[in-house]
Amino acid sequence: MKTFSKDGILISDNKVASFNAAGYDLWEQTIKYVFELPQGGYAEIAYDLSVWNRNYGNGNGSIYVNDRPKSFSPVGYTSTVDSSNQSGIENQQQDDGYSIYPSYQWFYYSDASKQYIQLSDLSTFDQPVKNVPNYHRDNLADQKNKELWAVVEVGKQTVTLPNSDYIAVATQVVRAATDSNGDIVLGIPFDMRAISTPNNETLLYTVAYYSKEVSKSSKDTDFPAGSLNGKHTIYVRS
Repeated sequence: MKTFSKDGILISDNKVASFNAAGYDLWEQTIKYVFELPQGGYAEIAYDLSVWNRNYGNGNGSIYVNDRPKSFSPVGYTSTVDSSNQSGIENQQQDDGYSIYPSYQWFYYSDASKQYIQLSDLSTFDQPVKNVPNYHRDNLADQKNKELWAVVEVGKQTVTLPNSDYIAVATQVVRAATDSNGDIVLGIPFDMRAISTPNNETLLYTVAYYSKEVSKSSKDTDFPAGSLNGKHTIYVRS
């Protein structure tokens, strides 16, 4: 297992395990190995299986990626495993930062038209947008090439302020990253895009960015203090 920096410099070179035995119907115990990559880094994994005297043998394994999309899409380090084909980002690279994305603050990807669609960042409870956001984009000029934390929360509301009945439904703390321009594109976790509204509730999607590790659950009323540029909220009634 070799890990490299984004510039191709070798960071670590570890032999994870070896197994040698003679006999019939032998099985190696399952191995779990956790490794970390820096922003833009990559890993090389070598696996060798040799069977004596041309006998039959097989092996298999899986790589589970934490804090990054399953498809290694260019949306920072979001903790999204989006196996659908509607994310619009499969097989794309981050060679040019976030330049493949539009400059909209809130937007979604239309699989029908194969393009990104803007959502109004001026939405209100009385004038919500009609589509759930897939992405939030921002610029943090003083946070260029930084790994960040982001709190993403979706809640339901049926009554407007000042007597709001807002209830948080799902909250996640995910990783994110800015490019050399300070731009950041955060993918809304896939399971947070499919919140049911049987009573025609209005959904509120809120995002806040942090330079330090934070925590928040749906039971916490307030977002953690110290966000980089406040909370960003969009109202949705689909």
